[in-house]
Amino acid sequence: MNAQNKLDDILSKLPHAEALQGAFVILENKTGNVIALSGGRDYSKSNFNRFLNMKRQIGSLFKPVVVLTALKKGKSESGILFTQKTPISNAPVQWKPGPNQPLWQPKNYEKTPENWVNLDDVLTRSLNIPTVRLAKEIGIGAIIDTARLLGLVSPLPEVPSLALGSAECGLLELAVSFSTLARSGNRIEPQLIHSINAPDGTPLFESTPRESQKIEPGLADLMTKILMRTFDPFGTAKRAKALGLTLQAAGKTGTTNDYRDAWFAGYTPEHTLVVWVGPDELSSQKPPSITGASHALPVWVGLAHLLEKMGAESQFRESEFLEPMNFDKNTGLQSTASCPESQKVSGYALKGQSSLPESCSPQTVGLE
Repeated sequence: MNAQNKLDDILSKLPHAEALQGAFVILENKTGNVIALSGGRDYSKSNFNRFLNMKRQIGSLFKPVVVLTALKKGKSESGILFTQKTPISNAPVQWKPGPNQPLWQPKNYEKTPENWVNLDDVLTRSLNIPTVRLAKEIGIGAIIDTARLLGLVSPLPEVPSLALGSAECGLLELAVSFSTLARSGNRIEPQLIHSINAPDGTPLFESTPRESQKIEPGLADLMTKILMRTFDPFGTAKRAKALGLTLQAAGKTGTTNDYRDAWFAGYTPEHTLVVWVGPDELSSQKPPSITGASHALPVWVGLAHLLEKMGAESQFRESEFLEPMNFDKNTGLQSTASCPESQKVSGYALKGQSSLPESCSPQTVGLE
């Protein structure tokens, strides 16, 4: 079964199948070559090319940009160091960006009883409130700068809701941004045309990929470690293994507020895949509950399975820029040797950060 047939086959078995459209793109991480794409389920029924001509709100696909910006910044204005395990308040948050602007009070999709969560939980569980708290601290302007470095080219409104993905983007730019993380921060321009030969085989054109280092390698690799947790039993893509995923992967679900757009974007050791699923038009009726986990993830896993059958590499290589570390869950700093095991959480830090202050705090100290 080819990738196009796989898209239609999976969508036809999902709830509200008759109202759904879909599109995807697959990049080869090493070369930037587009090896497969689809602009819709059935050209005979709709010739609109959603790959080329569609931009939709991306929802939580944007949250990794916020987290990466915080890690780049290094610490908050109050001196809180940002690590993989920095505690962030999950208490209700308000944001009034200007004197004539409305007060914004975002909520998490699901009720979360914890008063504090670690920074990597923001992506693993796709939590809105801590994401917004981070965005308030580091600034929307800095977040936009990071998005541009990763490869997003669409207009990005400098408003608080950008932190939760209110911007509209296309599939290819999203694939580029996630592949930049897959390539340890080295961004490569996507190649839609690899080469052109004359009828007799004479080469007429061969693409030359353009690439440049945009994100510090260690930070990009740390984001990969964090995004791999999306597939853990407590992550938003926890269904992936039950759906048949065996490759190691890093990724993020995306769902818009009106449940109109469902996304899954992520990468395996060799490929970056972005999938969109949703109705073309927003009905006046109550929208179906279309989410990244319920509708886009099954397509993503199905496409990844095709790549696996083609012999794709299954395991990420260990990063030379990271080292494992035990953190004090109450501060996000390196735990002391005498810290109780119940207070230690394992993760990764940039090499050279073994000099992080040691901590074993009896109370939580983090970003409020």
